[in-house]
Amino acid sequence: KNIYVFMSDCVLDRITTSLLLSLSVCYRARLKFRRSYDKELVDAFKPPLSTLTDENTIVNEIEKFQSVIADSMKIGEHIAKNSSLKENIFMMFVCIELRIPLFIIGKPGSSKSLAKAIINHSMEGDGARLDSKLKHFKRLDMLSYQCSQLSTSEGILNLFKTCKLIQSKEDPEKFVSCVVLEEIGLAEDSP
Repeated sequence: KNIYVFMSDCVLDRITTSLLLSLSVCYRARLKFRRSYDKELVDAFKPPLSTLTDENTIVNEIEKFQSVIADSMKIGEHIAKNSSLKENIFMMFVCIELRIPLFIIGKPGSSKSLAKAIINHSMEGDGARLDSKLKHFKRLDMLSYQCSQLSTSEGILNLFKTCKLIQSKEDPEKFVSCVVLEEIGLAEDSP
């Protein structure tokens, strides 16, 4: 319900925009080649939903929404808000807010760790700046675990138990505790 604070500049109606963003999170973000998916969406959106004129409408609406969320975050003035960073922030923000597990996989330098740091620094809930749209969302407590060849399933499980304990002491409508596993591929090599 709070997501509507970001929709003031949307061209499409709220229901169409909500559906488009949901499909973006659930399906589109996973695709390497998105144009054919976007073409299918154009054909699928029929009244009473807003009609999408072409694939560019989809891309523009999603990118606009990603930019609005990124602009609400605390990002240093010398950090470029490129498309990878904005998409990572968008996906993390939505999935953390809704408690949806998320795996972000990418090459070094694709803004994964930077997006995580920005999200962790920005999601302050009620403690956010008064002018911030983020004050309408949950406060975040992020627990990070750096995986290595020495990582054990017990160590990772204990982190999740700690996260669950922290969450149990807070109001789930105003607070979310999450686990971030860094370099999970390294843990696969553990004995």
